[in-house]
Amino acid sequence: MLIAIIIGLILIGLTLVVLEIVLIPGTTVVGIAGLVFMAGAVYWMYLEFGVKAGNITLGVTLIASVTAVVVSLKSGAWQRFSLNEKMEGKSNVVNEAMVKPGDEGISLSRLRPMGTVLVNNVRIEAQSTGEFIESEQTVVVVKVLTNKIIVKLKL
Repeated sequence: MLIAIIIGLILIGLTLVVLEIVLIPGTTVVGIAGLVFMAGAVYWMYLEFGVKAGNITLGVTLIASVTAVVVSLKSGAWQRFSLNEKMEGKSNVVNEAMVKPGDEGISLSRLRPMGTVLVNNVRIEAQSTGEFIESEQTVVVVKVLTNKIIVKLKL
């Protein structure tokens, strides 16, 4: 009966360690608990059955641990739980065909120095050339970048 309990503790520990490596990222309570279960079972084996039985249990536990981790990683079962989709969208991409240097617009928010402007009915993130621009002011596009435009206050 005692050997069955020790084997059960080792199996529970192996399961927790494999779950830690495959499903739960980082070092958490699950992995530590798995190691404690296995170490406790091996220690108990040393206490109850002596050095020879303890050494055999320790060796079998180490081999079983390495085998379980390698098999679980090579099986690809963990891929069912991982995200496989790619995000291919872009944010704040300025369409140069719609906004060109020299175009005029209105500041929708304060630009100090970043804010939002409306140019050619397109809402775009903008940066002023250095001065603060209040909202609802007429601005002129100075430069078009990939993700924003540079504007100045129209005089």
